[in-house]
Amino acid sequence: TVLALYPQTTCFYKAIVDEIPIHIHDEYSLYFEDSSYPEGYAPAIKIPQRYVIQCPTKKQ
Repeated sequence: TVLALYPQTTCFYKAIVDEIPIHIHDEYSLYFEDSSYPEGYAPAIKIPQRYVIQCPTKKQ
């Protein structure tokens, strides 16, 4: 799970990685969480690497 800047917004949302970038200029392919879809995720979207960060984990 990662946090990524959703296109046309200024907000980071949780997403699942579909494909990781191979080269430095490649983009991630991500499934963003979206409850309006039956499976709970929107179709995969390409997001530039600079807008994807590791999702923080809870410290116990």
